[in-house]
Amino acid sequence: MSKNVPNDLGTFLASAGLGLTLGTNIFIGPVRDSMGNIPNDSVFLIGGAGSRPERTMGEVSEIKRAIVHVRVRSRTFNTGYTLARGIKDATKIKHIADYIDSYGTDSEPLVLGQDNEGRYMFNLGIAMVYEDAAA
Repeated sequence: MSKNVPNDLGTFLASAGLGLTLGTNIFIGPVRDSMGNIPNDSVFLIGGAGSRPERTMGEVSEIKRAIVHVRVRSRTFNTGYTLARGIKDATKIKHIADYIDSYGTDSEPLVLGQDNEGRYMFNLGIAMVYEDAAA
């Protein structure tokens, strides 16, 4: 059965002790301006592609490696970088329910610079590996 991988990662991160809450400072989808309920310091989880599914000949199930692009936005460089690094570390240390594995696709978070309002932006990829039995 296919998964909502960005949402699953967001749910995990909300319980990882990083001070994040889904819908409060973690959002599923592209980066959005801070307004209303979206704060300056936020994390955005964007579903990506990943490698092609792997299947053993004759088997119905597939192993999938979905990539979630994580964008961290912060008013201060050190706070944003530390959070991005914490997200990367949390996904490699802890097991995420219903996933075979998870890991960062980069050695370190990528510093994207500052946006038009002077907030620092960081990017990292998280691979989420799972078995899709309904392939």
